[in-house]
Amino acid sequence: MKKQINDYKALYDAAEARVKQITEEYGEEAGKREQERQEKKLQSARAAAQAAITEAYKEGTRTAREWGAMDGSKLTDDVKLLDSNLVSPADFEELKKKHSGNAMMLKALRQYGEKQNAAAAKDAQEKGDIMAPFGVKPYDVQGIVTVSDKLEAWERAQKAAVNCLDMVDGSGNYSDSWTRAFTKEAGGKQLETFGEDEAFSIL
Repeated sequence: MKKQINDYKALYDAAEARVKQITEEYGEEAGKREQERQEKKLQSARAAAQAAITEAYKEGTRTAREWGAMDGSKLTDDVKLLDSNLVSPADFEELKKKHSGNAMMLKALRQYGEKQNAAAAKDAQEKGDIMAPFGVKPYDVQGIVTVSDKLEAWERAQKAAVNCLDMVDGSGNYSDSWTRAFTKEAGGKQLETFGEDEAFSIL
């Protein structure tokens, strides 16, 4: 997605520079005609960039659903360890690493961890720990990625990409040039860090 935005930004910046050059050399009327010509080119370029972002989103969500599809063949013998309740928090971390690319095993691990955390919290609460429901979580399930996590991440990535595209050219029906200029500058900064959001790490 970032490549499409970068490519569009390069075209937009070049178009702006061209309009400025024509205006300075040949006057306002010539500049307006050049601006109209450049805007037509940019409309096509922006539509192509947005289409590419949408296609990346569709492909990403399709892949995520395939990755997380119910498939019993992906369950390994380690499920027996979970069924026996013999997996300690340390063992749990090792199994998370071992099965990091296996959606079915990650789902089983997450369910196991949540079940164990609930049991530990209940036990602590019965012993008088009033903070137990909030603090007793010996099994770290937060880092376990599910299909829902991936789909949500793609939603956030697509929205961020379109928003960045809007900001790069200062679009959004801003009526005054100062607001457009400010938005474009902010868009350039946003583009620099595009893809660093935590959501992108699990795509």
